[in-house]
Amino acid sequence: FNSKSIRSLKIGGMLLFSYGLIVLGFSIYYTFLYQNILEHKGIQLFQIVENSYTIILGFGLIVLADILKNGLNLKKENDLTI
Repeated sequence: FNSKSIRSLKIGGMLLFSYGLIVLGFSIYYTFLYQNILEHKGIQLFQIVENSYTIILGFGLIVLADILKNGLNLKKENDLTI
């Protein structure tokens, strides 16, 4: 891995995380706006769970990019030592 691929992973993680939060916010907003919780309870629950997975996946990619960045820094420091 190089710094470009790590940056791409981090950007992808941020995009997934923000997408999940935005869609989750809209889903909750429309649920309370229309007050049809009893009629569409299963659909709303599915959307919340689906968006939660997107948020978790985005957060995981951000953490993975951070771990790879630390590993790349350690590799650079190790290459400089004799």
